[in-house]
Amino acid sequence: MKRDVRCANETDNPLMNINRVVSKNTREKSMYDLNDLVRKSISLIDYQLRKRGVTLSLETSEEPLFIRAAYSSILRGMLHLFLDIIKGFENKGFENLESNKEVRVSAEQRGSKAIIEICDNVPLSHSRGSGYAQSLPDQQSGFGISLVFKIIENEGGIFSYTETSRGRAFKIEFSVVEIDSFSVERGFRVLVLDDEEIVRDVLAGYLESIGHDPVVFGSPIEAAEFLKTDVCDIGIVDLRMPEMNGLDFIKLIERDLPRVRIILLTGDIFSIESDLLSRREKLMVLEKPLTLRKLKSTLKFMGEKINEKSKG
Repeated sequence: MKRDVRCANETDNPLMNINRVVSKNTREKSMYDLNDLVRKSISLIDYQLRKRGVTLSLETSEEPLFIRAAYSSILRGMLHLFLDIIKGFENKGFENLESNKEVRVSAEQRGSKAIIEICDNVPLSHSRGSGYAQSLPDQQSGFGISLVFKIIENEGGIFSYTETSRGRAFKIEFSVVEIDSFSVERGFRVLVLDDEEIVRDVLAGYLESIGHDPVVFGSPIEAAEFLKTDVCDIGIVDLRMPEMNGLDFIKLIERDLPRVRIILLTGDIFSIESDLLSRREKLMVLEKPLTLRKLKSTLKFMGEKINEKSKG
């Protein structure tokens, strides 16, 4: 899905804010959707890019790209990479070129690998000279590309750099954790909350077909009342509803059911509300339109987390 990115997280210190947007447990290796991490890194750096007149376009995978690595480490690596790109645009002489400042970001699966590609149109002469690519693995200290290389390498990934006719191209690779390897031992009781009847019917029918027990509501107030006396393992919640938005509903049920895991459905994954919600450990934000395969893989992912918690 391709789009121009415009985010509201306007900060002059994106690296200083990582501790604010990730929880302590994300410093350990865990499993998550790489698409979400890419979107998070862009939301943190977007203001810096726009401030310098850089246009950024993003194309993410239609399906989740589950990897296993330390979330905060990879997020730091992505931000260091973006900051290096910004420095390239700021080097003297770029403003004299007949070219706009552009960055293109994509995330996709190729075979067994999750691939992030980041391309800019900074000429090599404005980066670090002819030894730029060869110097990547040689330095461990300091900010910039050499640090990105070490971070990705330490987390089991591969970081590479090439020159293109347009500028520079950076690639990050991780092994994908396939959904078929998830060991979900039982079906789960799943709350479905959406004000559109057709969406509720489709979700409920699909959940039943794959062995889950759906409990369906069109009203967040009725759903909240139900959860006062009953329990669910997972909730699928629409962000935009007339009686109560998904943000307020999630806050409400977290107070009553702190262990429930939530899948939030939204048509605007870059909204401020989605950004705030995506920082929560037990919540995943999925963008509409939602494919059934994406929902299935997300449910399997959450099911594994629930099973791990019950065994622990």
